[in-house]
Amino acid sequence: MNKTDFFEQYKDPRWQKKRLEILARDEYSCKCCCDTETELNVHHRKYIKGKKIWDYDNKYLVTLCNNCHKEVHLTKERINNVICDIPELYLDNFYDVLPSIVSLSPCQQSTLKDFIDKMAPIKSNTHFYE
Repeated sequence: MNKTDFFEQYKDPRWQKKRLEILARDEYSCKCCCDTETELNVHHRKYIKGKKIWDYDNKYLVTLCNNCHKEVHLTKERINNVICDIPELYLDNFYDVLPSIVSLSPCQQSTLKDFIDKMAPIKSNTHFYE
């Protein structure tokens, strides 16, 4: 699926219904900072290749304000860069030591474990799960 096709999914009524369901569940507030005044996004904690954005179990979706949503994605990018520089031997302890490397809010920490599992290198040390 190319990026255009992916982003077209956000216009689909099935996503709009799912989005409203998650916003209502989260009481129309950011689950990170409790903001109710700025634009809210429904964030996917992880993506599964080939799955439509509305087909995710609700446990993988969370309401975030624009600022927290941007920060979560920036943090994932920073973590990915750090992971790429860590020998595979140390990845088992990575989750424990990461807070001393990168400052994370409670919201960012809540999605960290899934992200590390997704980005952890396979045996070759040169390829990553997608």
